[in-house]
Amino acid sequence: MNKQTPEQIGSEGSGLMNRLAKRPVRIPSRVVLGGDKEVVIVHEAEEYRLQVNPEGKLVLSR
Repeated sequence: MNKQTPEQIGSEGSGLMNRLAKRPVRIPSRVVLGGDKEVVIVHEAEEYRLQVNPEGKLVLSR
């Protein structure tokens, strides 16, 4: 694996750095769900359930 320093990444052009700097970060739901219909997200010792309902909408519950 070929790891790069931040300086090397920055030298490849500002395109990558601009994408990384955008906030909030956009993560596709398929990445979060990993192919499942439900995942548990732990935030500050609290568990939240993120699931896809029958209509294909995301539902976050505690």
